[in-house]
Amino acid sequence: EIVYNLSSKEILTAALEGYSGCILCYGQTGAGKTFSMTGAQTDYKYRGI
Repeated sequence: EIVYNLSSKEILTAALEGYSGCILCYGQTGAGKTFSMTGAQTDYKYRGI
């Protein structure tokens, strides 16, 4: 929740109001970018941004 509030909340809110927005993950292979964005598909408590 902290990561979402600091990195994505304003962008998502603006997008829902009709503005454009982009969230980009960048980093080394295996660092967890996909997990951070999508979360665990099997457990809701580990959902992504």
